[in-house]
Amino acid sequence: MTQHFPLPDPEHGPFTPLWKAAGEGQFALPRCRSCGKLDWYPRGECRRCGGDDIEWTVLSGRGELFSWAIVHRALDPRLADIAPYISAIVTLEEDPDCRFVTRIIDCDEQHLRAGLAVAARFADLGYPGLIIGTIAPLFTPVDLRRGAR
Repeated sequence: MTQHFPLPDPEHGPFTPLWKAAGEGQFALPRCRSCGKLDWYPRGECRRCGGDDIEWTVLSGRGELFSWAIVHRALDPRLADIAPYISAIVTLEEDPDCRFVTRIIDCDEQHLRAGLAVAARFADLGYPGLIIGTIAPLFTPVDLRRGAR
């Protein structure tokens, strides 16, 4: 039976380097060589300076929580088992003007606040009932008690 579900295709398209890096436990995004800024979402030319010399760069995976929404009712019934979940926008340490849409995991909602230090954790997208094996950069709060930053 073929699943018709909006899943990423890690083998094709402009996001292939993101999925490949995530599968290797690294967080990578495109950076413009002309102006040095991150250029997310990739479109072939920098939205800031118009340059077309773009390279995928491995980043620290650290950032801050910019905004979030707690999803209590999944839009697709096949995602009901992961609700509630935290959909979030994270700013990145290397370029705070860059925003990355993700999920926050391993965090109680009462701990959420703007500016919360977060770090990428690489895990399967976790859609129940679907075996996809796609590793994604999800984010989790940084545990300062362990000395991490």
